[in-house]
Amino acid sequence: MPTIHWSPRYETGIPEIDQEHRLLFDTMNDLIAAFRRGDPRPEVRSVLDFLVNYTMGHLETEEDWMRNHGYPGLETHRLEHEAMKVQVLDLVHQFEAGVDLTMKVTVLMADWLQYHVDGSDLALAEHSRALAEETAS
Repeated sequence: MPTIHWSPRYETGIPEIDQEHRLLFDTMNDLIAAFRRGDPRPEVRSVLDFLVNYTMGHLETEEDWMRNHGYPGLETHRLEHEAMKVQVLDLVHQFEAGVDLTMKVTVLMADWLQYHVDGSDLALAEHSRALAEETAS
């Protein structure tokens, strides 16, 4: 599994959100490094702890920004966040029940990066840029 790299294409133009997205990339890379070491299972607990905090904190940060800046896709975006929260909490329960979640957590993070950060959040970035252009005019 290759290391993933942050790139300017993922930037929303909102410093706090971009910083939190970078942390998500770093966490995925920690999991990838654990795969390379041969036993990623111990890293899964750390990743789950991160995801719980991320879904409760970062997603709220995004939603607050969207609400405060009149983002038209707020409700759809919020529903994606809610689905992620449910998935993360389900994985925590499975982990606590002794289920090996290495692949499930990896797939969840990869999907989130691909479909949400590199998809839905890019629409948020476009809205942010449009607001910046309006302000500059």
